[in-house]
Amino acid sequence: GGGAACGRLLYHGAREPSDDAPLGQGLAGQGALPSVCERVELLEKVLVLAALEPARGARLATLQALSPPLDVHLQQPRLVELLLPYLEMGDYALCSAALAVLGRLAERNPGEVVPALRTFLLSLLTQMTHAHSPAARQQAARLLSRLSEARPQLLGSHATPIVLALTPLLGEADAGVATAALAALGELAGLAELAGAALTPYVPRLLPALHSLLQDQSSSEKRHAALRATWRLLRYTAPPPKGMQGHAGSLSQRSQLLHTLLGTLLHAEARDARLELVRAIGIIGAIAPGSHLRLRHGRGPHWGPHSAPPAAAGPLSATEPPPLSAGGPSPPGMAGGLSTSDAPLGLGGAAGGAASPLYYPAVALAALTRVLREPSLVAQHRATVPPIVTVLSELGTRATPLLPDVMPLLLAAASGPDPLLVEAVVRELGALVPALGLLSRPYVPPLLELVLAHLPGPHASIQAHCICLVEALCEALRAELTPHLEALLPRMLSILRTDRSDTRMPTLRVLHALGAMATSLGDAAPPVVGELLWLAQQRDAPMRPRRRAIKLLRL
Repeated sequence: GGGAACGRLLYHGAREPSDDAPLGQGLAGQGALPSVCERVELLEKVLVLAALEPARGARLATLQALSPPLDVHLQQPRLVELLLPYLEMGDYALCSAALAVLGRLAERNPGEVVPALRTFLLSLLTQMTHAHSPAARQQAARLLSRLSEARPQLLGSHATPIVLALTPLLGEADAGVATAALAALGELAGLAELAGAALTPYVPRLLPALHSLLQDQSSSEKRHAALRATWRLLRYTAPPPKGMQGHAGSLSQRSQLLHTLLGTLLHAEARDARLELVRAIGIIGAIAPGSHLRLRHGRGPHWGPHSAPPAAAGPLSATEPPPLSAGGPSPPGMAGGLSTSDAPLGLGGAAGGAASPLYYPAVALAALTRVLREPSLVAQHRATVPPIVTVLSELGTRATPLLPDVMPLLLAAASGPDPLLVEAVVRELGALVPALGLLSRPYVPPLLELVLAHLPGPHASIQAHCICLVEALCEALRAELTPHLEALLPRMLSILRTDRSDTRMPTLRVLHALGAMATSLGDAAPPVVGELLWLAQQRDAPMRPRRRAIKLLRL
């Protein structure tokens, strides 16, 4: 109803009244058309009916039908008052449509519209800062973008509080919130004449966050929004004056961004993404090769005195401290141009470059551990562990230079909250220890801490793999493991009494491990013998574990 009525008004050629038109006649000078007063009254009735309409679609259609030719009538204060309540309804579509109309009316009736839009802006900043719901923060950031399109002058005069409210949202775990904040920051950075100078002091603090988001593999929309915000921020903000402390930091940040963008360009598939990347690279411009090498390998990246370098998150990361060089160029044909200079591993054992036998395993581990380091790729962590262990197992004792970089990552992954990932890591560690042999000696304390954390536990499969890991350590280290058995044996022996599963698989695993460590028990043998006697006498227990206990007593 309301949308159709507005459409009929447009059909009759609504436009600003001519100076020659007689008062009371139609806008085209024809008495058959509604007069100005009649149009205002009709619009008022339509807006009132739309406000009372329970159907959201009817209200949205009415707002969308309020096209620019009707602004000459909508500027009336009583009609503006009917549009303002849509800003407080909490509906994104209705609020966006109302902002589009009010943004145009702010040029005609600033005294009525601008104060209301300013109040709405302050409410959006409050929601982004203090709202507990991620959905509320996301909607506030999205509406800020719509407000920037509707009334850019308003955001230009409030650039500083807007940046302060948006900056914490860039690091939100919720991808929708971060993407909406990046879009709003990009709109704000695009207001060159209004907000460019106000944003310039915040560029050294914003670029590290944007650089990290450019490498975030968890959301393509977030990366695209970060890319758009980055090139707009670099294009529409003035560089620091000469002599300022942040000037060197700005050069270093642009060097790091250029390195990351060039690497990302190799993997971009979507045409829009490639265009955005080329635009951003062109805006950053060329950096002198000497300065680029000095910043990357001499002094290291500089992210300003008050900001830490962001964590690496994607391919061709440039934000991690430079590792030991492999001593040679990257071999041709390597995917994405990955080289040991980009790898987060100490490659001291590959000093001969591509001729070294450790060169290719080290580069492969660099790519795999980069996935394991990135929290946003947690869904791929479980699939990454087996190939890492396979590479180390194939190297055997030659893996010595690589273990200090890889083993802490595996142990950290095994201490996480995901039981499936913990099971995968413990299982693979049980297969890795026999391949390493005595090389596993430095990692015995953290490995046993991992075992003790899951013995006993609610997950029978993790228990079984932990026992297999203990058995592998016993076979690899023999008597060297004896000092550690005092804390380990009570946990293992408790499984013999608490296991009530049908197959008694945890019990059989413990008995098998006790057989492997029989020669290393020493003074701990008496309590083990007592538990084995108790198990052998349990008539309600299956015959297989009872027979296995009797065989162990003969040893």
